[in-house]
Formats: sequence, C-alpha cells, structure tokens
Amino acid sequence: MANRKSRSSGRGTKNYIKAETAFFEGRYQVAHDLLMNIPSGHSRFALAQKLLGQLEIKRDQPAQAAIYYSAAFSKLKTDKALLYLWVEACVAAGLRDQLCFVLEKITTLDHQDFSAFVNFGNILSELGHHERAVVAYKKALELGPSSVLVLSNLANLYAQLGERDKAEELLRKSIALDPKNGELYHDLSRIKKYKTIDDDILAMEKCVKYTDMDANSKMFFQFALAKSYDDMGKPNLAMPHLINANKIKKQSLGQTFGQEQQVSDQLITIFDKDFCQNNQSSGSTTATPVFVLGMPRSGTTLIEQILGSHRSVTAAGELDELRDAVMGMQGAGDGVAGLNPNGLAFPEGVASLTQAGFQTIGINYCAAVHKRIPEARLFTDKMPRNFFFLGLAALAMPEAKFIHCMRSPLDTCLSCFFIHFPEDQNFSYDLGDLGAYYQTYHRLMEHWQKLFPDRILTVRYEDVVENAEQQARKIINFCGLEWQPDCLNFHNSKRRVTTASAAQVREPIYTSSMKRWWKYRDNLGPLIDALGPLADRND
Repeated sequence: MANRKSRSSGRGTKNYIKAETAFFEGRYQVAHDLLMNIPSGHSRFALAQKLLGQLEIKRDQPAQAAIYYSAAFSKLKTDKALLYLWVEACVAAGLRDQLCFVLEKITTLDHQDFSAFVNFGNILSELGHHERAVVAYKKALELGPSSVLVLSNLANLYAQLGERDKAEELLRKSIALDPKNGELYHDLSRIKKYKTIDDDILAMEKCVKYTDMDANSKMFFQFALAKSYDDMGKPNLAMPHLINANKIKKQSLGQTFGQEQQVSDQLITIFDKDFCQNNQSSGSTTATPVFVLGMPRSGTTLIEQILGSHRSVTAAGELDELRDAVMGMQGAGDGVAGLNPNGLAFPEGVASLTQAGFQTIGINYCAAVHKRIPEARLFTDKMPRNFFFLGLAALAMPEAKFIHCMRSPLDTCLSCFFIHFPEDQNFSYDLGDLGAYYQTYHRLMEHWQKLFPDRILTVRYEDVVENAEQQARKIINFCGLEWQPDCLNFHNSKRRVTTASAAQVREPIYTSSMKRWWKYRDNLGPLIDALGPLADRND
C-alpha cells in the first residue's frame, strides 16, 4: 500500500512539473489534462488548482478560474500572488461579493498594501457597506495621504451619506494637490450651492481656457460651471458651458441611442393581453420588491426617500440585480437565454419563456438582492431603466409593485442634460436623442399601464411638490403599509444616496426646479422637436 501511495505521489509531482512546463510553452490543453489527473490529497493539488485557474484565464473563463483559485486558497492561505490572481478573475467575471472577500484577505495578510485598501474601499462602497468602506479608505490615506484618488473617493462617499462638510474638506485637499483636475471641481459643484461668482468659479473659468487642457477634464469643468451659473439664475452663462460639455461627452461615446427603440417595439409586440394571462407565475419570493422607475431625474430618488423613511421599508437604491437576472449576469442565474429552448436572450427570448421560466427569474432576482439586504421583507429598487423590464418583472413576481415617476418632459430632459452620469444614460448628452428616448419610454410605459393597471401607481413630481403629504399617503397606501409621519421627514434620513439627487433630497421639498426649462427655452429647439406633442406648453 505504501509503495502504491508513494508511486501515486511521485506521478502527481511529475504531472505537475510537466503541466507547468506545458503551460509556459503555450500547450494549454496538455497542461490542463495533466493537472486534472492530480488527486485532491496530493501535496501539489492546491498548486494545480492555482495553475488551472490561470489556464481558465487564458481561455477567457474568469468565473471558472475563480472556482479553481478558491479551491487553491484552502491550502495556500498566505499566497499573496494567488490572491491577486483571484482578484483579477473576480473583476473580470463581475463577482463582487467574492472580490470583497479576497481583498479583505489581502488587507489582513499585508497591512501595508495601499492598493488593496483602496480597492477594498471601492468594492465595499459599491456593495453598500459604507461604514467599512470609510475605514478602508482611511487606512489607505494613512499609507498614502496625498492620494487624490482616495481623497476624492472618500469625499464622494461622505457626500452620499449627507456629510457635506467632510466631503468638501476632502475635495478641497484634492484640488490643492491637483488644481487642474476638472472632475474634482465637478464633484464639489454637486454639493455646493453657488450664490455669486467666487474663487471657485474664477478658477474653473481660468482652467477651461488652458490650451493644453485634456477634453475629459474640460468637460467636467464645463458641467460644473453650467451648474454654478444655473444656481445663480444666469442661464445665458450656463448654457454655452452645458452645450459644450455635452458635446465633448457625446463625441467620446460614439453611438448613443437607437437600440432602445427596437427593444421597446419588440416588447410591445410580445407582451399582449393573452401572453400575460398565460404566463403569470405563481411567485415564491420571500421579500416584496417595490420598483420605483421612470426617466432619470423624474423624482425617483425623492419617492424612494419617502418610502425609505417608513420603518417597514428597506430603501436599496439603484440595483442592477433585475438586469442581471434577466441577462444572466453577475451570478444571478442563466437569464432569459438560459431559460428558453431557443437560447434567445432578452427581449426576443421572452416570447418562449414558460411560467416556470418567469418564476425562476423572479426567484433569482430576489436571491441576488437578498445577498445585499438579507433582512429586508419589503424593499425598493429605484433603477429608472427597469421600465424596460416591467412586463417581465410583473409576470415573474406577482407580489411586486411598480411606482412610475413622471415629471414635466422638458424639465426631465433638461435636468438630464445638466448631469454627467457616471455610467449608462448615453442618450442624455444630445437634446434630440433625449427627446427620442423620452418618446420611447413614454410609449412603453403607456403599454405597461394598459396591461397592468392595478400594479402600477403613477406619481407626478409636480403633485408631490404641491401636496407632499397627500402624495406620500397615496404611495404608502399603495404599498399596503400603515401611515407613518416620518415619511414626510425624508430629508432627515441618514441613509446613503448615490444618485445625482444626493444633495437635493437632504433638503425639504422645493419648487425652484419646476418649469426650469422656460429659462432655457431658446436653446431647447432640438429637444422640443423630438418630443413633439409630449413637449410642455407654457399655459
């Protein structure tokens, strides 16, 4: 027995050495076959798993690589090189929770790893663990006190938490270190209310005139200047900066709009009355989602703040989990493509989903959200673009509720035009594209309203501004909840707000953003033309 075990151990070692040679020579299949023959009890098994992970990266299979790295970690807990390979696989595969775990292990292993603490703070912030993110960023600043990246990341986190003084202090430190960085001034403009032309505005005006200023930084300066002059009620000074900032952004994106119209047409064709009656799933989720959706800048953050101030509601913010469950991303199941016999993805593949398929998407969505907020029983998901998935979500989750936020079309689109979005919303940097996108959204929402009239509550921003309590009571009642006065004190909430409205929702409801478009009407021709009959009239 001992001799056989010894021979087996020897073969395993030889196989590993041969596999390592084959890997470095680019003979990946040979290396793979040799490594797969190394038994789990062998002393080189963990190293074999590590090398298998590297092979999967070569094959562009980062999720599988992460599985191998995880297996290797059980024996190689102090192998920092393994941990960094695992980080790369998690990033490539979008495995955020696993990435958080690995980065924490690195920071525990090496208390001086500046990069690890920065990335740990970033992923903690992304996952909503803001208190731990603050700790990680502060540790990074101990190691690199002059890091503009960390200073600005922590500043933005403080801003989202409503701690404006801390945010401004850190941003001013960052600006002192990098005075030509337009993004820093842009971040500052989002938390500052400008009342007069001050040193910040003079500095920004000076910077945009530099001939060696890169386009991206100039874009941020001009978004910031547009917001500054708008604060002061000077549309004639704001608009030139705003137009140029959006022009620069659109040029960097290339194609910005078009596919949404085709998707909307397909959804309207697929989802008719008979299709919905035949495919309503029974539902079996443990938590009830309330989807707050509509156009960006239509009041979705305000409505979520009202709901989130209720003790029975968990306000989860803008979640990607519904998209992930539908598209089969980020470990949220196989998506539409994996649940129909034709392998077709969303939207075409929806037509061949079964009741069980719809139910599975609902279960996968709620399971993914549960990882973020495990204690939630009633939660909000305020991703505006979820209106594209409304029909699917309604069939997948019969207990789900939908709050459709509406606002003046011109005010909505102009507000989008004023914002640099950190991601997506590529339609918002051109007035014509904005109008066309609004038309697409409006047409699709009218279709959903006809199919699911009792599942959708439409709330108009202007109505909330005019009579907050009446609208808040209607929202709370729609969600099947008892009224709580705290729902009117949403501006006192300490919860984190990550959207462009983070500063506004820290204040009581104000009327200054109503009919804002009128001051800019002479420059909104392309938007008004694209909106057609949906455009506001000043009467």
